[in-house]
This record gives sequence, C-alpha cells and structure tokens, in this order.
Amino acid sequence: MLRKLTYAPDQSSYSDTPANETLTVNLQGGASRYRKDVLSSTSVVSARWTLSLVGYTYLKKFYNSVSKKASVPFLIDLIIDDGDLTEHTVHFVPGSFRLVSVKGHSRTITAQLEVEPVETDEATDLAYLDMVDAYGEKFGDIFNPLETIGNFRFCDVGSFNWTPEQVMFLQTYGEDENQVVSDLKVIGNDRFVNA
Repeated sequence: MLRKLTYAPDQSSYSDTPANETLTVNLQGGASRYRKDVLSSTSVVSARWTLSLVGYTYLKKFYNSVSKKASVPFLIDLIIDDGDLTEHTVHFVPGSFRLVSVKGHSRTITAQLEVEPVETDEATDLAYLDMVDAYGEKFGDIFNPLETIGNFRFCDVGSFNWTPEQVMFLQTYGEDENQVVSDLKVIGNDRFVNA
C-alpha cells in the first residue's frame, strides 16, 4: 500500500502540464487530422511547499525514506481534474526536489510531480456537462447545496415536476427518491426550506 504525503503543496503555487495524448498531422489546404495516440498518459505538476522547520524535516524525510529519492510512487491530494482535492498517485521527478528558500523558521521546497491519471467515467462527465449547459453557474446552487448549506434531504422526488435533466442527474448520481441526509427538503426546482 502506498503512503500518503500529508503536506499538500501551497494552493496558489502549483501548475499542471497535461500530457499530449493526441497526434496531429498538418495538411496543406485543409484542416489538420487528429487521432488519439497514448491512453492514460501522465502529467507533470510543478509544486511548492512553504513549511515550518517540522514540516521541512517531514517532507525531506518523506522524500528520502518513502519515495526513496524519487524512485517509489506515493499518494497526495491535488486539485487537477476537478475543482476539489483528489487523491493521486505520483512520483517526484528525479532531480527536481529542491530547497529554494530559507527565511527564519520558514523553508520553501519546490519539486515536480509526475501524476498518474485518475479513472474517469465518461457518462458522469457528459451528464455534468449537460447539467451545466442547461443551468449554467446556477447548477451548483441547485444540485450541490452541500457547498453552502450542509446537509439536506430530497423529499419524495415523484411528487415534483422534474425536468428530464434533473431526473438524469438524480439517476446518474444515484440519489434515492427518499434519501434522507438532514432536515431540509426540496419544495421546488431550486428552493430549499426547513422541514
């Protein structure tokens, strides 16, 4: 089992360079031709950690002992594929782990991480795209109230005039018709009240 690095990179300090999985052939007098070349290729993330002395020591020992100086993979949470932290299997890119700054008790380390792709479900991705196309930014307010409210409960789904997109969303994400998560209930397509 892989060990997880518990110190996440600074949120405003890392960037992702996705791998190119498509070959392109430029043609004279017409559109280029494209085809998929490599499946599940890795991407490279440039990361920075600003750490205390304890954090620096932890990360240095993790690099030396757990990753065996970049030869063994490990787990880390990164924001790459979705808007939320997702656990990824990564390697340190050899030669990229560096101490770049020491200011008092603060240490800054930079490194590149080779990130293995996370399995995605095309049907879920397409359903998400359809919902955002139908509802725009309001989609998050309607179908993801956990971001702002906490817990909620879908009351009897059959008693409302749901749009096909909403029904598809509920079927895709596996919501039970009477799934109870808290004491709020849906009273329309986009409003919640206390039960």
